Amino acid sequence: MTQAITIIRGALLSIGVIDANTAPDAAQTEDALTSLNDLIADWSASQALLSYSSNQENYAFSSSVASLTVGPTGDKVTVRPLKILNPFLRVGSIDYPNQQIAEAEYYAIPDKSLSGGYCAYLWYDATDINGTIYLYPCGVSGQTLYWDSVTPLQTFATINDTVTLPPNYLRALRLNLAVELAPEYGVEPSQTLVRLAAAAKRGIKIINLAVPHMTSEAAYLSSYGGRSNIITDSPA
Repeated sequence: MTQAITIIRGALLSIGVIDANTAPDAAQTEDALTSLNDLIADWSASQALLSYSSNQENYAFSSSVASLTVGPTGDKVTVRPLKILNPFLRVGSIDYPNQQIAEAEYYAIPDKSLSGGYCAYLWYDATDINGTIYLYPCGVSGQTLYWDSVTPLQTFATINDTVTLPPNYLRALRLNLAVELAPEYGVEPSQTLVRLAAAAKRGIKIINLAVPHMTSEAAYLSSYGGRSNIITDSPA
């Protein structure tokens, strides 16, 4: 468990604002807490690879569905995912692969209302307030879509709030907060500090990077009786 004050004190120590025998005053901690939460929010909003928390979620189709919203006011009420991973479709006791495609690939599909067979492809658009999952072919009654939601990093309400962070996150937040705070105190962060902060942040991204893997199109092909290009709807 990590307290915000631990990260803040370490950051201020790193840029020489306080020493090992001095505690930051109220104004310093309040300012640093704001900067810490801004840093976390930025990492969550624009750099999803820095988020480590994910949980499996699902949505059961009760009719033909071409898209569904995911978020606090969505079709699936939950925390809006920054991104989704490992989607698959369950029909009865059988799981079928579902492959994520890019926005351009989804918009190139001629007939997005196609229904029947198995929902084999999806594109996730992480819009605000709710994200949207676009499906192809449409999900139909009797099918349940499963996916892992990558959720935002938790911010701190007070300096004494505690959150559970992997050890590498504690170091990365402390070093990057130090770089953020330095200009406010008229301090030029050392090149060593800047380099360490960047390396710690890069290390988290590497750890969290999902390795792409091939998925089978067998379910889709068997449903539609022949090879075709799902993007152009033409023979392969």
